[in-house]
Formats: sequence, C-alpha cells, structure tokens
Amino acid sequence: GNRTREKKYAFDYVFDAYTSQEEIYNLTTRNLVDGVLEGFNATVFSYGATGAGKTYTMIGDTNTPGIMVLTLKDLFERIQHIRNAEYEYKVTFNYLEVYNENIR
Repeated sequence: GNRTREKKYAFDYVFDAYTSQEEIYNLTTRNLVDGVLEGFNATVFSYGATGAGKTYTMIGDTNTPGIMVLTLKDLFERIQHIRNAEYEYKVTFNYLEVYNENIR
C-alpha cells in the first residue's frame, strides 16, 4: 500500500523577500554576540535551495549588509565600547559555502 505520514515542522521565524537584513539579524543572530563576548563560540548556518537568497542574506551588498557583516560590525563596536583592561579579545571568523557536497 501507499503509506504516507504527515510531517510537522516548527520554525522560530519565517521571512519573506521584503524582510530587511537588519530585521533578520536582530531576530536571529544579534543575541549571539553576547555569548561571544563572554567567550563562547557561535555558528550561523543558512540552508536552502540554489537561488533562495542564502548568500545575499549572509553577505548582502554595499547598501544592505548581510548577517555576517552586521555581526562583525556589532561585535567590534561592542568590543570598542567595553575597552576593559582585564580582557583581551581575539576574534576568529570563518566562512564557507558547501555546494553539491563540495566546500568552495
């Protein structure tokens, strides 16, 4: 017989093409900066079909910076604001793209 099972998925947020880069950053990624400043690692992962807007959302363009740019901007502004002699901050940032099971 033909057995199909209903599948249910839960999402924290769903964005349409009209959602701004800053709104996506504020809702999904901004709170990670607090943990990073406390010494924790953070990962942002984007997944979807080719042409869905993942690269644009992550990197953006000159006029509308993406999540990665906004995160680094926020992080370095906050480090500059803290300027605490007790702490030394070392920021390491990695970016990769997996396409057809290959890292590029």
